[in-house]
Amino acid sequence: MKTIRLGFYVITVLSVWAAGGMQSVSARCTLVSLSHTFPLDQLLVTPHEIPDLDASLPLGSILADVFAHESGSHSLTCLPTIGSRRFTLLGTAAAYGSVLSGIPGIGMKLIGPEGLAMPYVTPESTSTLHHNSASYHLQLIKIGDMPQNGVLPEHLFEMHIPPHNDVLVVRARVITPIQVTVRRVPTCLIERQDIDVGFLGGDLGSVPGPVLQAVNFGIQLRCDGGSSGVRAPLFVTLTDAVTPGNRTDTLTLAPASTAAGVGVRVLFSGTPVLFGPYIAGSASRVRMSSAGNGLHTIPLTAELVKTGAVRMGSFNASSTFTIDYK
Repeated sequence: MKTIRLGFYVITVLSVWAAGGMQSVSARCTLVSLSHTFPLDQLLVTPHEIPDLDASLPLGSILADVFAHESGSHSLTCLPTIGSRRFTLLGTAAAYGSVLSGIPGIGMKLIGPEGLAMPYVTPESTSTLHHNSASYHLQLIKIGDMPQNGVLPEHLFEMHIPPHNDVLVVRARVITPIQVTVRRVPTCLIERQDIDVGFLGGDLGSVPGPVLQAVNFGIQLRCDGGSSGVRAPLFVTLTDAVTPGNRTDTLTLAPASTAAGVGVRVLFSGTPVLFGPYIAGSASRVRMSSAGNGLHTIPLTAELVKTGAVRMGSFNASSTFTIDYK
């Protein structure tokens, strides 16, 4: 989750202009600007760029939490009292308490200075309220698949006075479009599920060892759908197909093998890989590479090694592989 600061100002929307910055917003309410005049389209907003959003996060995650501050001041007077104020985040209701942002898969929440998520109502027992700068949290929530970038809505929230004909007093909106860039990790598919690695035959008993032969091979993946420049870290787990609980670096020979005193290791970057079942965080789960869009090969080496007195014959050893990425 990324956190930045975003500044925006508030425009006060009124139907009748009066000299001196005073407006009659209802028969019994008056709004006075302490620092601005309020033509309908006048507002000052300074947004900042939101960091790229991670599309791989689970549903309901907070993609970004933007600290916002409002500048400007005004004084609201309603007789005999204000009664209450209602804050409403503009937009259609969506999942996880958010509203639709207009960008697929992304919802918005706005938390006011009272620490409450909009919409909410605050009671006001006084007749006059002096309003100065206030702080807000604008949160972006993952509510579905996030296939594309976009721009957040111009209008963010409104403040009404329910006891006084629900008059609209304040409308906040951004003056510069807030761009949202989605960071999408590519989706990868294995090109070949079955990979055969063959060793040369012959009399290996006289080879000094411990490595008798070595053969290079690779696991190929085709990845697409990722954002430009985004690469997915690839983790590989190799599991002994004959003895799944084997946690050494040497595969067990198949029962039908007639050879003895040999075994097979798999190396990545010159280091033998420990076999074992797929468990997140285990020593057998090794980060071997990263992949962006396109065809990608994880280079490996199979070694035939001495494990004891060599007896000539045929042998077979196999491993399954699991690749996970995020």
